[in-house]
Amino acid sequence: MIINNISNLRKERNITQGEFANDLNVSRQTIIALENNSNNSSISLGLALKISNYFNLPIEEIFEEKDMNLFNRKANTIAEIQNLYGKNTILIKNNIVYRCGTNETEKGPKCLLNYELPYYGKMKLFVVLNDKVYSLISTEEKIDKYYTKYVVGNEANIDPSCIDFDKTPWNDKKKTNN
Repeated sequence: MIINNISNLRKERNITQGEFANDLNVSRQTIIALENNSNNSSISLGLALKISNYFNLPIEEIFEEKDMNLFNRKANTIAEIQNLYGKNTILIKNNIVYRCGTNETEKGPKCLLNYELPYYGKMKLFVVLNDKVYSLISTEEKIDKYYTKYVVGNEANIDPSCIDFDKTPWNDKKKTNN
């Protein structure tokens, strides 16, 4: 499987999908499919070269072949979770929130127990239940102007033992330091 980091490169340069598509003379849907790593194995060499020239980077710094076995086993390090799901991945166990991007735990409000969460946009959300990890999917049902209802989805390929949910959450540390 071939994956890419086009979305990160584009966002680092403050370029919209539409602008990027226009500059490459392709549809925005093509850019969306590329950024979602949908069917990247069928990308033409011509388009790959255009993208390489656009970002002034070698193709291998944009596109990477991933071992399919990585997707068939559980991610058991934070780096593997970030690699599979993105650095903004959030895992929730009871009312403790773990953020992969900051490697911090945070004590969340009790509404987490009912999967009532702030709308996180494109962040990947997971919940740990009985030592298994499941995706959380937004129902788009608004609880109030800040919170959205989520439901438990499919099991994810994440080993939750790589996250220390028992360490003192950062927002509890502030309380004990005062």
